[in-house]
Amino acid sequence: MNKNLFNSLPPEAQIQIKLVSYIWTQFKKKIVPVHIPNDMARTSSEGYVKKRMGMFTGASDLLIIGKNKNSLFLEVKTESGTLSKEQNTFKSMLENRGHDFAVGYGLEDCIKIVHKYHDLWEGIEPAPEESWQPF
Repeated sequence: MNKNLFNSLPPEAQIQIKLVSYIWTQFKKKIVPVHIPNDMARTSSEGYVKKRMGMFTGASDLLIIGKNKNSLFLEVKTESGTLSKEQNTFKSMLENRGHDFAVGYGLEDCIKIVHKYHDLWEGIEPAPEESWQPF
């Protein structure tokens, strides 16, 4: 990717791009990251069409697909980011239906979360990590 283009992106987009690149490199298609496009429409007609196509306000940034029907909805934030009201609603909706949802604050935190879930899906006991928080 062009360095000027990358640097012009919002910080969360930069983190997500680095994370997706890391996942493809590290896990070699054992897990699949899928971006959930949920960007704002520029016009009311675009918004109308996107909502009819399934756009859901507050949906997570990524769906991480593992093996054996395992998946994780991952919201990517900067280290100082916070969830919006709509994102908290989406998080609760998923958790109430038994889906895994996590928020990663910065690239390193996102990578730790992906490794944690990969290890759980593979049946590997994760190493103790003091910084992991329950979701």
